[in-house]
Amino acid sequence: MSVNSLQSLLVRMRQGSVTQGWGAVSVFSRSRVNGLLEQQYIERFDGYSFLPPFSGRITQGEGSYDIVELKSIGLGQPLLSFNTASLTNSTAVLTMNIIAGRYTASRQTPGTQGVFLSAFNIAEQQEFKLVMDIDLSLVVGEIDKRGKVKLNLSQGVNFRCNLAGDDEAANARFADFFKQRFEALPQHRSVFQLGMLDLKGYNYLTPTSFRILTQAAPGAKVQGALNFGDGGVVVLIKLLGNTSEGRFPPDASFPYLIPDDQELDGSYRYSASMILSKEMIEYIEDGQLDVLNNLLFPGENMFEERERHVPHDLGVFGNISPKRTRISLEPAFKTLKAGDTQQFTLRNWEGQTITASNWSAVSLQSHTQAGHGTIANGLYTAVSTALIGHDSLHVVVTAEYLSGGVTYKASALLLVAFDEMTVAPRVSTFAAGTQVQPIVLTASTAGAVPVTWSLLPPEYGALVQSGNQGRFTPDARARTKGLVVQRVEASGGEKRQSSLVLVNVQQQLKVDPPYVPSLKHFDNVQLKDDASLLPGVPRRWKVISGGGSVDVKGRFTAPAQGVSSSSVVQCEIVRNGVVLSSGYSVIEFSELDPEPTWTDLTTFTITVPGGLDGERQGSLFGNGYQQLYTKVKVETTPVGDVAYPLSVIEKASMKLVEDSANDEMEFVDDALEGMPANDDEKWRARLITNRFELAIPRSASQDDPPDPIMNQLDFYVHTRERAGQTRTFYASLVGDSNDRTYRSKDKAVTNAEIELTPLAVPDFMHSDYTLKQVRVDGGSGNPDPNDPTNPEDDFDFHLRTVDYWSLEYTGSPGIRGTTFETVEFLFTPPEDRLKLPSRSMIRWESEQLAETMFSWTGYIFQDSNAPAVDGKVQFDQALVSIVRRQESLDIDIDKLNFAKGTLVITLHRTDRVKYQRAGDLDRDKLYRNMAVELIDKHGNRHRRQIGFLAPSVVGSRNRLMHTLFTPSG
Repeated sequence: MSVNSLQSLLVRMRQGSVTQGWGAVSVFSRSRVNGLLEQQYIERFDGYSFLPPFSGRITQGEGSYDIVELKSIGLGQPLLSFNTASLTNSTAVLTMNIIAGRYTASRQTPGTQGVFLSAFNIAEQQEFKLVMDIDLSLVVGEIDKRGKVKLNLSQGVNFRCNLAGDDEAANARFADFFKQRFEALPQHRSVFQLGMLDLKGYNYLTPTSFRILTQAAPGAKVQGALNFGDGGVVVLIKLLGNTSEGRFPPDASFPYLIPDDQELDGSYRYSASMILSKEMIEYIEDGQLDVLNNLLFPGENMFEERERHVPHDLGVFGNISPKRTRISLEPAFKTLKAGDTQQFTLRNWEGQTITASNWSAVSLQSHTQAGHGTIANGLYTAVSTALIGHDSLHVVVTAEYLSGGVTYKASALLLVAFDEMTVAPRVSTFAAGTQVQPIVLTASTAGAVPVTWSLLPPEYGALVQSGNQGRFTPDARARTKGLVVQRVEASGGEKRQSSLVLVNVQQQLKVDPPYVPSLKHFDNVQLKDDASLLPGVPRRWKVISGGGSVDVKGRFTAPAQGVSSSSVVQCEIVRNGVVLSSGYSVIEFSELDPEPTWTDLTTFTITVPGGLDGERQGSLFGNGYQQLYTKVKVETTPVGDVAYPLSVIEKASMKLVEDSANDEMEFVDDALEGMPANDDEKWRARLITNRFELAIPRSASQDDPPDPIMNQLDFYVHTRERAGQTRTFYASLVGDSNDRTYRSKDKAVTNAEIELTPLAVPDFMHSDYTLKQVRVDGGSGNPDPNDPTNPEDDFDFHLRTVDYWSLEYTGSPGIRGTTFETVEFLFTPPEDRLKLPSRSMIRWESEQLAETMFSWTGYIFQDSNAPAVDGKVQFDQALVSIVRRQESLDIDIDKLNFAKGTLVITLHRTDRVKYQRAGDLDRDKLYRNMAVELIDKHGNRHRRQIGFLAPSVVGSRNRLMHTLFTPSG
């Protein structure tokens, strides 16, 4: 039942403005936000920015000797919920399923041998979760002027976890473990984008700033409600036409602006809304709502308008939908048993099936080719159980689609599991005499097959089943011996057993090893007792639970086959038939053969390709945007005759480290192109290039395919360090098999470290630029200001002309010039109400009321991130009221006289625009010089002021000049 229909929302909007003083308000829903997160989560696996698996040891309380070791814990996609949102902040609840890993608990009492407590493999079906509260934040790019709504997992707070079941104290410790791991994540792995606002523009509907909040949908805070957790991200937008921001935070009258109308299939009709305040409606031109064009979303998504209404403010209701270039792969997520197959389908933005030009599959953990599996025509075949080598693998399947000479990609994530069915715990130890609460067992199956639990004889208690859970409560029978084992079997397509070791008497005899985590069927392991305890007294070895056999010397042989997942072997010290002391060992069985891998490195180098001193040295401008290309290469030492490569996870662990302080180089925020001026770091890196020219251009030889034995990762370094402050860096990585950190400076003889030096940003002089003029319309040729005869003839005899004035950075001796990447028009005095920058200038030949001889300017520029320059000359909107239809502002670009990377100011002259007195807002705005900030291809800034010649100069309206611009004027 609808509680916030479109019609009810329009009734509310008719009562008055809902924007509370903001120029516009945009809201996008949880479903679409989570869709954007899902898309980014998958795409990050196709590279090195994915969330890493977490490993570590957690002490179970102060003074406790109980230790839990978590190994290779994998987390699923982040999902947001707004059930706690209050419209007073930007907080949301974020949940991630724990989908893979290994849990092992033991007691490490000083001076004694460790005691095994519990172990199990983690599967997503067990419904373990990590939950945190997180604030959405915003960051604005200095160059692209885009404000990004971002989610930074490293800034999450109030972590919660259910990995310990009902043990809240243990859960709190696990939550703190994850919090510490998240806080250490680099930005390129922790930051997700939810939306963007383009703050670059010059009309009254251009966003200039924004704030973000989170809001729960009506009824979505009620536990058990169908829409529990629904809500949206609220973006409060100040536009150029606003003199100030609106109310923040909004008061209680602010409605939820996404209607909850449903389609026939039950899906919501709208997932996004944009409300334009009534005061801004007058600035809409030709029905084009420019602020919508400034609302952007990551991953080839856009705001798609469905309908608009004007009850008071203007409301636009629609969806966040894929662009026509968006392709997707189905299924996006899937769990697969080793050896099984999965067919993938590639679809375009309309959901139609399309044919991929190429398929690939990459396992993040594997060191062998077999581990990646195979894929052909979208049919993926997972590695066999004999060769998988891990309890589970993350496999990224990628499809490429070629269209119009452009290759598009879509990825999906597979979890390939060795076991189709798991139980937790597989084996665990309990003090039977003090065990009050039931022991909870959980089973999970890949296909969500129902599970049946049963006790295997001998029985030592009662079992109650609830869904896929079983709850075992020991009774008096469990205390009949010093040590008994209750085996519990779970049946669900396959059969798995859990062994519950119930201890009544302290086991004084040490048995080494106390726990064997993985023994193949029919293999054996030598168990040893503590010979120093009651030496000379006979020992008796026996299997008290599970299969297998043990000889009189403690050599245990696993059964050839069977359902049993573990055995418990007991050693007793016996004299005259009396057991004086005993101990035990828990042995788990597995058919899993660990994957072979490398054990050491032969080569570990870091270089600056093309750099000095044998590629040890490099330099770059300290502007935060130019990049210096560095290359890290690793060669593993062959094992036998096989050289195993680094896994993707190992490559992703690579970092650059400053030598003197051992500080790891942070990464550039994914939302930015480089380091902003106020960055608190001096050095950062990216794994990809940006739009700017490298400090040392790459050569063709550097792009040759790397040697397959070598493992290579490229880093692109940025700096804001002071000029001349040379720093030394080395590379590091962490090995999967041993968690050991390897450092290039410990392994390499040459190219163990690099020395990087920041260069000073040049102080640009007037002579570093040219402002070239060319006639493109009217007149007999190109006016030459240096013509001694009459330089004004081509203006005096031709009253209607168009000249292009091209501003270029040509450089100075020792510093070559380059093209411009971006342009931004800046505000110049005198003061006006909105501080709007001028993008055009005007000048009449005289200040006489009857004057009609008139000049005005436009401009042409192609941002390097834009696919092509607009086909028309651009003008300031204020010019419309000045020319008053006496001249057209719809003017095509003369592309023969325009070059990408230059700023062209177009100078137009006419004899038919009537004079406008001073005091008119538009006239006064345009009767001042223009100022621009240009960023060149090196990432350096240029601020220039452009104007007509001084009024005292004859023909001042015919020519342009440029000077240095400073914010003070």
